Amino acid sequence: MRRLLFTLSFLALISCSVPEDISPQDSIEELSEYDSDNVSVSSTEVNGTGRFVSESYFKSTRTNAHFVVSGNFFDESSSLTLHLFFDSFEHDTGIQLRFTQSTENPESLVVEFAEPSRPYRILSTIAKAIASDSSFSIRIETLNAMNNSRRLIIWNDSVFYETGTREPKDILVANNAEYDSQRLNHVFYYWGAGIRWGVNLKNFRLTELRREAPYVAP
Repeated sequence: MRRLLFTLSFLALISCSVPEDISPQDSIEELSEYDSDNVSVSSTEVNGTGRFVSESYFKSTRTNAHFVVSGNFFDESSSLTLHLFFDSFEHDTGIQLRFTQSTENPESLVVEFAEPSRPYRILSTIAKAIASDSSFSIRIETLNAMNNSRRLIIWNDSVFYETGTREPKDILVANNAEYDSQRLNHVFYYWGAGIRWGVNLKNFRLTELRREAPYVAP
């Protein structure tokens, strides 16, 4: 597997196991390329089509995780898929979250979910999540409770104002999330069996992909 190290300014060393307290990371975490097709890489973005695995690990399959994801769609074929709790791209052992631009409303972000070896299903369509330049910024949180119940929360991190400007949300709580599986009584039967995570880009411009400590208690 050919490796690409995406190193931004003030790069922090990422250990093989993720610490309990996740320090602020660079805009794009250190990734290894699994395969790609016409991908260009700079210090601040990744453009094109390809699959990449993060160099950081989950501590276990029960890890509670928070992700910041930003990027741009280029056309109707563009998509970004986040692979969580998997072993590798060769083995379908994790869950997938796929994000695409709505063909009916270009400002809406379509969120699909797939369990291992299962087809995708639409979880939500987030209105006013995509700007006029087809960019978006979201936050994703996965939570595992002691009773083995699983929760998924998604925020539109770029709030749209009538003036045409977009600003990050001041506070992240479950009540102001655009999608909360607990609120909608969505049940996830299988959460994945691995401790790796990665991303699949299809004709997509990735400008932010990093982890933070969770904001919501499981």
